[in-house]
Amino acid sequence: DTTSGEADYILKVHLDKFQLLDGALSNHDPYSTGKYFIVYPNPVNSGTIYLKQTGDINLEITSVRFYDLQGRLLSTTQLQPSQQVIEIDHHLQEGMYFLQWQAVDGAFGVEKISVVGKR
Repeated sequence: DTTSGEADYILKVHLDKFQLLDGALSNHDPYSTGKYFIVYPNPVNSGTIYLKQTGDINLEITSVRFYDLQGRLLSTTQLQPSQQVIEIDHHLQEGMYFLQWQAVDGAFGVEKISVVGKR
């Protein structure tokens, strides 16, 4: 950085063959499109979140993880596979979080949740 003390700083970047594509994280992802869960209530104002499967695919969820917006792992909960509605107790403070689920077959997904104060 050779601009210390100057008001404006311009950074030029050149990218070749940059593309944004709509698709799966890998070519081997069997759950590449669609939403497989409903998270409720969302926003959450209690200590319990429910994760309910939707659609025809029956995923056996083995764990859920909570991450903050900076991507830091906050907690991990191990689950018994083959539950249609999963009840997850949490101790999260007010804010936005990501809930990552993982299935027996290695499939995973992320749901965004909002925790608000009790009304």
